[in-house]
Amino acid sequence: NYSHWQIKLSFLCTILTVFIIWQGNRYLLFTMRSYFNWYKKPVKKIKTYPKSKLLLEIEPAVTEEIIVSQENAAALKEWMEK
Repeated sequence: NYSHWQIKLSFLCTILTVFIIWQGNRYLLFTMRSYFNWYKKPVKKIKTYPKSKLLLEIEPAVTEEIIVSQENAAALKEWMEK
């Protein structure tokens, strides 16, 4: 079982990760708005947007999932050894 503080810490880490991703998306939106105007360079903006989403959203989520799955595997191994 996880202690009360471990559960609180996991919620805090999840909220912090979501906040960082949200801030990155805001930064990306405002930066792309100034560099790639929809009226002047629409194709360039369409090409750039998925790449930036990949870097700002998918990579941190996958990294967090790998960390959590490694912790769960260690806990399962410990439980099975008992």
